[in-house]
Parts: sequence; C-alpha cells; structure tokens
Amino acid sequence: MRMKLCSLCSVLAAALVAGWVGPTHGLAQNAPVLPNPRLPNADFLQRGKVVYQQHCLGCHGEKGDGNGPGAYGLFPKPRNFTSGIFKFRTTPSGMLPTDDDLVRTVRQGLYGSSMPPFDLMPERDVLSVVQYVKTFSEAWRNADNYLPPLSIPAPPDWFSNPKEWTARAAKGKVVYDASCIACHGPAGNGKGDSAASLVDIWNQPIKPANLAKTQVRSGRNLTDIYKAMVTGVNGTPMPSFIESMAEDQRWEMVAYVDQLRRERKAGKLVVAAPPPPGAPAPAAPATPAPQPAAPAKKNTSEYE
Repeated sequence: MRMKLCSLCSVLAAALVAGWVGPTHGLAQNAPVLPNPRLPNADFLQRGKVVYQQHCLGCHGEKGDGNGPGAYGLFPKPRNFTSGIFKFRTTPSGMLPTDDDLVRTVRQGLYGSSMPPFDLMPERDVLSVVQYVKTFSEAWRNADNYLPPLSIPAPPDWFSNPKEWTARAAKGKVVYDASCIACHGPAGNGKGDSAASLVDIWNQPIKPANLAKTQVRSGRNLTDIYKAMVTGVNGTPMPSFIESMAEDQRWEMVAYVDQLRRERKAGKLVVAAPPPPGAPAPAAPATPAPQPAAPAKKNTSEYE
C-alpha cells in the first residue's frame, strides 16, 4: 500500500512541476487531479518532437514560426504556431482549436495549400505531434482562449428535395449578394471587388476561397462551409456569421454555394476575363452584311 501511495505522489508532483494540473485543493478528499486536456500531454511530447522534426520542420520551422527551409515561395505561408492562431476549428471565433480539430487538419491536410494529408500516419504519432505543436505558443496556457466547440448540425432534410433546395438556394443568393459578394465575387470564385486588397493578420496577401470548387480548404462537405460561417477563419478577414445570420439563412447560403458548384461542374458557370490593365478599347466593328444565323458555340473557359 505504501509503495502505491508513493508512486501516486510522485506522479502528481511531476505533473504539478510541469504545470499540467489545476489547483490541489481536492487532494485532501483523495479526488484525482486531472490535467487540463488542452495543455500539452507530457506522455506524448518526446515522440511529438521526433515526428515534428521528421514531417513538419521543413515548412513550419524549428521554432514553429512558419519559416522552415522549405517555406520560401509557398502560398499560403505555412502556419506560424507561435501566434496561437489557428484558422480551422469547431470552436468560436478567436478561440483555440480542440485536439480533434488539430488531428483533423493533420489527417486530411488543407486543400489548395502545401499542407498534405497525413492520413497514413500512425495514430500515436498524430496525437503526439498535435501535443508538440502546442509547445510553441503561450496561448495554450491562457484559459481565456478556451471555449467548448460549437455544435455543427447536419444539413436540413430539404437538401434532398430538389424543388425546395432550388427555392432555398434562391434565398441564399440574396444573402450571399448582401454579405459575401465583395470578397468571393459574383461567381463565387474568390474574385470580388475587395479580393485583391485583402491581407491576413500577418500582413500577407490572402485570397478568398473559390466557393465554386468542389471543396473549401478545410473539407469537401456542406458542413465544412457551414462550419466556416459560424466559426469564422481566425487570422483572416473571414468573420463569423453566427450572430448576424439565422440558421436558416446560413443553410440557404450553403445551398446557393452548392448550386454554384453544380453549375461549374456542368460547365454552365462562365465568367469572361476582363481585358488587362491599360489595354486599348476594341474598335467599334463596321456594320456587317446580314449573315445566316450560326449555331451558338459553347464557351467552356473559366475565369478563376
């Protein structure tokens, strides 16, 4: 019995020294003191450092600042972990991600970026490197940066009803035109009037998502679009719409984005490229002689 108590005391003492357990007032009642689940788990850190050095250091850098030897020329830039700012989460705007959020990013990668999916990496290695990433920022030691994840519901049943889906998408276009068109553009391709001037919190140029493509950076499901709308994308101009839109409006806008994707896939979403800056205006054509009507030629080019 004495040996067991000594072992328990050693474990608790080590945890306290490392700063990974909370107040000790419960010890008098023999209640276990559990580590904060958001703080680095010491059991994983050693392995996490090895995994990070093998797979992540090249882009994210030895110090986790996004300045690894392979980072030059990458767009978007590798994440700077020292800032404690993570774009893709299920937590509210401005908050740190959950471990599940970080694991998801490692597993599936980030579409349209240099972050590949590590879907074949052993589970323990994924969990380990997620813990090691937390050592780069003091943000993980500030309880004010923690909030529970938001509930991301499944798409409403009307998505499977073509007639209602069409009607809802039409409503979603109205919301889109009022809230999103300036950045994402009329065709949803990320080429709105404001797009060229956008920068992220690190003052790096940033492009709005091309919503007409098959997936956004954090995933290919409709729930990934909805998630970005309610959580926002930390460190970017993309805000959260959790307060400014009702749930029905958010799903209706998702339906409209889904419509843009379907039209693009079907080759119906065509936006002509503007002339280059400074190009002379085309001369007015002479009035042509009447010609027999020719069949319309399908334009399959896209401006994206």
